[in-house]
Amino acid sequence: MVDEGYALDDCGNDLVVCQPLRFDVIGKLREKGYLVGEAAYDPCKPKEEQDDCKIRQCFYVTICYDEEPREFTTPFVAGCRPSLTECEPTRIREGVQFDVLNELPKEIDWMEELRCRIKHCTKLFTEGQFAKTLHDNLDDLNTIIGGKAGPGRKWWELFCTLRGFLLLYLSKHPDKYNCTLTHEIQKITFPQEPSYETDSTASRYGDDTETQYREGRTNRGENYSAEVSAAFCRLLELAHQHVVSCIRGEMIFPCKEPCKPACVVLGTIEVIGDKVTHVCNCPRSYVWSFGSFWEDVIATFIGGLACEEIPVSKIQHDDPRDYPASTVPGQTPGTHWPGHNPAGTPTTGERWPGPVDIDDKYDELKRICCGETKFKCLDFLNNLTTNQRATYDSSTAALQMVAELKQSLSYALDFTRPDVISPSAFKGMKTTDAGKRADDLNVRLHIQDQPFSEPILEPLQVFRSNTLSGTERDIYAYQTGGQIVDVRAEWREPALIDPADRAKLDEDIARAQAQADAAMKEVEILKRHLTETQGLMKRYAEFRQNVDEAAKEGPAASKRRSRPRRSGKQEGGENG
Repeated sequence: MVDEGYALDDCGNDLVVCQPLRFDVIGKLREKGYLVGEAAYDPCKPKEEQDDCKIRQCFYVTICYDEEPREFTTPFVAGCRPSLTECEPTRIREGVQFDVLNELPKEIDWMEELRCRIKHCTKLFTEGQFAKTLHDNLDDLNTIIGGKAGPGRKWWELFCTLRGFLLLYLSKHPDKYNCTLTHEIQKITFPQEPSYETDSTASRYGDDTETQYREGRTNRGENYSAEVSAAFCRLLELAHQHVVSCIRGEMIFPCKEPCKPACVVLGTIEVIGDKVTHVCNCPRSYVWSFGSFWEDVIATFIGGLACEEIPVSKIQHDDPRDYPASTVPGQTPGTHWPGHNPAGTPTTGERWPGPVDIDDKYDELKRICCGETKFKCLDFLNNLTTNQRATYDSSTAALQMVAELKQSLSYALDFTRPDVISPSAFKGMKTTDAGKRADDLNVRLHIQDQPFSEPILEPLQVFRSNTLSGTERDIYAYQTGGQIVDVRAEWREPALIDPADRAKLDEDIARAQAQADAAMKEVEILKRHLTETQGLMKRYAEFRQNVDEAAKEGPAASKRRSRPRRSGKQEGGENG
């Protein structure tokens, strides 16, 4: 029995069942010869005896779009025709028909397709000659980008090799979103190796001239290294820009027509012998309002990075003289742009296109432009050195998140797990009964007399507070009058730490707190000693001040009278 309902096949056909319909599954299986031990069903032959060996088989009931000719009528025939023609249908009635398959129709996995398309975009850095040259010369490239490339022909050879392989790749895989990419690569200039005079030539001009010569030689070497680094960096930036543009384009998922219309699977049946023993309504693909939700999210946020909104007055226009004539938008060979005459001589400093005149009474105009790809040479090379699939891995991080989030949601909402209980199960119970039941279920139930401090939760908190929980999560209940009126599972974000580590951390925190308390006591003792010492110093300073003042006020006679000192030997030979 197929109940009433509505479905869509992958071609967009409406499959409508207005009332419950019966479908002879066993008859269809016999007709197709799918039943083990039976030939194709022939209604003209008598039914044969079934053997005693019963094998369980599974099949899939599907619903398919069907067109039925209706309202037959005899067409008008002219008098000169010999006879009437047969009846012909005048209407086509759209309907459905049921079928049984022994294999599920091939389902298109959009995520796997997107992975394949992204992998195709990133193969510039993972496959082929350009990728191999990059990987084999990562040490040299790090030296170059770091500005440490001294004069040498090998840098020029490496640059030519990379540029040649990149142009070869683009000739086979043209960029769909940047028509000037090949031209931008071709116009990258590589610096000429600096030429130096000999030291003997410089010495002929004196010491000062020789010093200036050596300083100039050093500066020329540093400029050469910087120019070589800039040339390689620009080449890698354009290669990275091509890959990122390709990935952004693939994020805008295509809505392609299927190669062959497939029927919609309604459910699975189990058959033993010639009897249907079990029916389950799976697997099914449901059409709902968020049917392409995750695809839309990825296309909106990841694909949307390719655009940015900027004021017209801040748009930096490129000079078309940097491009071939055929690449200037809106121009054809032989024409000229503002500020440039047909003879090829610039008439003004104006760049194409000219500045936009904006009326003062209007707000500044804005337009959506293509955003620039964020790129840093050293970061790019570091990522490439770490993992050659770095671009692929980072661009599919959103797909990995969606896959893990689906798995997490399936687990959190699995009500068939025997160890889970909904927090709402305690709602309306008496507090004594709820506490007893929580002990029986080994659930940590916390009953409080105050309402929850957060009546309106954040979206993620709402999800956490309503997911099915087991013994690993606490449940909080608000009671009034001895009855629980509101219940929530733990809605706050738990610390991502192992219980054993948490216990050790608590011990460390308690030990640190005890040490801090002891240190505070020592600080208090030191403060007291310091206060006492400051008091002693203050009293000593007062004593010194009193002594000095007394010394100044005393009589001069109090001072000891001085007398001339005798020499060691006087005249007459006596000692002093």
